[in-house]
Amino acid sequence: MFPLSTPPPPFTLAFWDGCSPPAATAGDGGVGVKVLHGGRGELNYWTPIKPPTPEVETICQQVKPDIEQQAHKRYTTVTPLAFKVQYLPDFTNYKILIQADSDYLTISVYEPPAPGKPGVSEFAFQPQ
Repeated sequence: MFPLSTPPPPFTLAFWDGCSPPAATAGDGGVGVKVLHGGRGELNYWTPIKPPTPEVETICQQVKPDIEQQAHKRYTTVTPLAFKVQYLPDFTNYKILIQADSDYLTISVYEPPAPGKPGVSEFAFQPQ
């Protein structure tokens, strides 16, 4: 895993293109995402890229079987490196850059409202 003081490798930039949140304004505290009640980002916008949280680590462990099935491999470790979130009315989308053993992968995960289980909607190997 990359220390937080070290930026992710340059290959991650292509994954995040096209998912940028709106430009920062004085009305949103200069972060580019308006905050709604409960601290959630404005609907349909992606949050800025963030370091992994315990919640994202849990999601990665929950979808590990899906990742292994799509990769046609078994992984001993699945470690999130960075993520961003999109809040929608009925569910939440995550774009997560992960390191699975020696592979770097990008996954899109949808998380339905409770008690649903998160699922992988997109999967791609990152070139190294």
